[in-house]
Amino acid sequence: MIPGAGLLSAAGAGSIAIEGRLRDGGTGKMFANFKDRRKDKTDPVNLGSYTWYHGAEGNIADWAAEFAELLNTPPTHVVKRPSPVTLSPW
Repeated sequence: MIPGAGLLSAAGAGSIAIEGRLRDGGTGKMFANFKDRRKDKTDPVNLGSYTWYHGAEGNIADWAAEFAELLNTPPTHVVKRPSPVTLSPW
């Protein structure tokens, strides 16, 4: 552990948002919409926060996994959000 590393990681934290609408291809009628905003994950030592878009890449990967789970499970299945904390420094 490096004293103050958590503060440095928080200083480099950002956020990303997504919004979309799903329409029926035949009728053009909208049947679903969604929006979400995510902050970069908290990490005691986050070496990736010193590179461009590192937090955004993680959030996009999480969204992709959630969409894949949503599309491959029954309509009654609830997709859970991933933890906002990570222990992976890269």
